[in-house]
Amino acid sequence: MAPRSTSARPSFGAQVLFGLILLLPMTSLAKTPNGTKKATFDPSAVTITGVASPQGYRGDSLEIKGSKFPAGEDLNKIHIYLDSKKIGAPSAVSKNRDSVFYQIPDCQGVCRDGSKTCTETCESCASRTESIPECQDCRAFVEVGRHRLRVEVEGNPVPFPLGTITILKDSEDKPEITAIYPATSYPQVKSGENGDADDQQLGPPYELYIQGKGFSAYGCDNELIVGGAKVGNVCWDGDEACQASSNFIQARAISSRELALKNLRRDPEALPSVAIEVAGERSKPHAVALARVGREYPARVAAGVLAGLVVITIWIAFGLRRNKIAGKRYSIFTALVLDPESDTYSLSRFQFYVWTAVAIFGYIYLATSKSLVQNQLNFIDVPEGLPAIVFISAATSFIAQSIQSNKGPKGAGEVQPSWADFLSTGGVVAPERFQFFMWTILGALAFVALVLLREPGTVQDLPRVPDGFLALMGVSSAGYLGGKLARKPGPIIDEILAKYGSLQLTIRGRNLHNDATIRIGDMNLDLREATVTRVPDDQSSESGMNKAIEITLKTVLDAWQNATAPLLLTVINPDAQKAVWPFVVSPSITPGLNLTVKHKTKTPVMVTGAGFRQGATAHITVPPNIDAPKGAVQSITATQVSIDIDATQTAVTQDVDATLTLENPDTGAASVPLKITV
Repeated sequence: MAPRSTSARPSFGAQVLFGLILLLPMTSLAKTPNGTKKATFDPSAVTITGVASPQGYRGDSLEIKGSKFPAGEDLNKIHIYLDSKKIGAPSAVSKNRDSVFYQIPDCQGVCRDGSKTCTETCESCASRTESIPECQDCRAFVEVGRHRLRVEVEGNPVPFPLGTITILKDSEDKPEITAIYPATSYPQVKSGENGDADDQQLGPPYELYIQGKGFSAYGCDNELIVGGAKVGNVCWDGDEACQASSNFIQARAISSRELALKNLRRDPEALPSVAIEVAGERSKPHAVALARVGREYPARVAAGVLAGLVVITIWIAFGLRRNKIAGKRYSIFTALVLDPESDTYSLSRFQFYVWTAVAIFGYIYLATSKSLVQNQLNFIDVPEGLPAIVFISAATSFIAQSIQSNKGPKGAGEVQPSWADFLSTGGVVAPERFQFFMWTILGALAFVALVLLREPGTVQDLPRVPDGFLALMGVSSAGYLGGKLARKPGPIIDEILAKYGSLQLTIRGRNLHNDATIRIGDMNLDLREATVTRVPDDQSSESGMNKAIEITLKTVLDAWQNATAPLLLTVINPDAQKAVWPFVVSPSITPGLNLTVKHKTKTPVMVTGAGFRQGATAHITVPPNIDAPKGAVQSITATQVSIDIDATQTAVTQDVDATLTLENPDTGAASVPLKITV
């Protein structure tokens, strides 16, 4: 039997040596913190052969080819630069570690070099001081176009053939601005809101929307050009750091055809232009209208000036005439449109004032818009047709006054003037006055509405008054004046005197017709059972008119005698025009009553008569240079009054004739002679 060969099976030592050799490649593996093993990263082993995809749009992923790229957390040790601007680390590595992928930078977290930025962090990152922790997620801005690629691994450049990438513009068109809206931009911050201090220092903020083509949908690729100069303090696409700052223009790329700008602060007097530049291509400048005042400012100025002129006019009118009707003070509006002859509102005056006010309002609105909104200081012209309609109003008012002077005024109607006077004559609605009033109101409102609807930033003139409307107003005025010519003069009451007894009424006024109906309250007086005396009105243009009517009634209602407030008397002419006036029934004292008191004494007296009221007072009138006695009412009934007359301070050297007056509260007075003896 042959002996066993020792070479048929390795010895134990050979086996151990062979196992160690097999394990040598494994010594380069290390455990990760979670226990899994990974290849140890060797920075010097990384090689780059080129760029697989050398161009793309923002946000696209491009590929760098090579070998032995790190994986996992070590991937962050690779830094990618475009033209020396750091854009960050790769986003992924291939399975075989022969490619890394990176995203072309968008506009998030980037800063423009050489310009002010929204935050200190971005400013530091733009200077590439990477030792600041906050800068780790911040990237420098990279423009659209071709850029040289550089890769560093742990700060050491990796040599590779010259590589470039091109960031493509997302629009093929050249930048062009076709419109900017609003056509006129108004200040956005109003008085009293936050930002007033910034407004004073930086100017008011404005908001614009730019429309056109060739813009970039990525805001940071658009450069704003204002007045021919690039603007650096622009924060694009809602950067939160910008929103809180009043120093930055807040810009947003809505699409490649529209951009939005907020907080644009420029001097409106400079009349700036705006252009957009993308990838070195600049649009033609487009003019921008920035108003110095708000949209409502011209209307407010026009209304304020008009109100001031109205107040001045009324103040002057108040100083030239009485300001009470039947003891009641009337309003400033009444002072402006009151016809003093009839104490009613004058429709012709109202129309003249309305169109004058409308013309003033429109002119001030246009002047303010051109000077403070459009920055044009010109003496503007009035619109075509407006002088004609003001002339028609003035002529109508003049002719109406002439007709009234010749034919007499319309009826006074109710005691106090009211808006009904514009539509009626003496309480009777007149169709010609109704149409004249309505066309005046409609025309004026339409003109003012058209004025206010015109944009202050673009308005060049006021609305033109159409020829047809001028003709209509002429016909309307002719109808109104024709009605005044056809109408008879109406009754007007100036004064009513009433005395107790059988109730004596004296009505004084104008155009009181012989056949007029006379009413107290709601009751018509039966003049057949009364004594009536008429005084003809020689100034009236119509026959049968009186200027005074004296009536003595035989039958008097208790309600009239016991009235505690003024009664209303109405005169109604046959054509239904009327006049209403208040009157009080004065107390009457027994005729022939003689009262005597002695000077330096107190003397009780008794006054008899009718119509005395509780609360009546006594007053004594004496000649000059004599101390008047004082009268104190002690008791009172409807027919007599007991009065204590104190003449202790009255000294006379001979008998003096005085007058004692008893005055009812709100219902008139009566007097009786009083002799003061020595």
